[in-house]
Amino acid sequence: MDINEYLVATIVQERLQQARAEWTAAAVRRERPARVSWRSRLGRALIALGQRLVGDGAPARAKHPACSLPVFSPSRPSARSPS
Repeated sequence: MDINEYLVATIVQERLQQARAEWTAAAVRRERPARVSWRSRLGRALIALGQRLVGDGAPARAKHPACSLPVFSPSRPSARSPS
């Protein structure tokens, strides 16, 4: 059984087109950052909001547990204090 040259050339051209299309699609996937689903974004936003409301996401500042006033705790003595 002999395959003619036209048929072989056609098959080779089709395979090359498929390979180029797959390579192009893979290159596009590599360049584009992975999408984050809207549920994930919503969940992260709700967690951040909850932490901010509770106080975990507040700026790094010590707070007294009984009230919202900052706690004064010097790490070294003040220059004004009498010795």
